[in-house]
Amino acid sequence: GACELDIYDFSVLNSVLPMDRSSTNRFHDRKPIGKESVPVLTLDRVAEEYNASHIDVLKIDTQGYDLQVLRGG
Repeated sequence: GACELDIYDFSVLNSVLPMDRSSTNRFHDRKPIGKESVPVLTLDRVAEEYNASHIDVLKIDTQGYDLQVLRGG
């Protein structure tokens, strides 16, 4: 499928989740400058596309949803 990614002027803030607006977040006053539709694929689908029988290293940066990603894989 696909999901909407909030785009910020500081790219490390780009996210599919809403910004944490708490006063302890030093970026709480930043607003998105746009949105972009991005593809969402399962790990099985990516492995199939690359004809991979196994994955040696997997970098996951899913804002706390890492376990769900692994369970879904």
